[in-house]
Amino acid sequence: MYSKPLDEPRASLPELLSEIDPIALGQAGLQALALAGTAILARHVASGDSVGTITDLRSVLPRQQWSILLRALGAFADPRDWPPDADRRRAEAATVMCLHARATLTRPNRTTSRRGVV
Repeated sequence: MYSKPLDEPRASLPELLSEIDPIALGQAGLQALALAGTAILARHVASGDSVGTITDLRSVLPRQQWSILLRALGAFADPRDWPPDADRRRAEAATVMCLHARATLTRPNRTTSRRGVV
């Protein structure tokens, strides 16, 4: 990352924003949400009986993790599907989130190591 010497004047907000690649930043944000949400599910959720190809997930989460999980699910929910069926929308978002996390973790050029984010 580029940093200016301390004796140079600070850049204005528009200058700083113009240096940011919004696509790369958005993709990194989605990857982080997918990994965080999937890690929460893996740690706290017990799967119930399978119905066809869908598994019923049950859990009681600490408030902070519940908030992160809901935000992650919101990022992966299809906005065209806004509630008629909130449970189905959440289930689809969880599937997309987990697939995105798996793709991130199995990508050969990823920025994580076995010990965590580098």
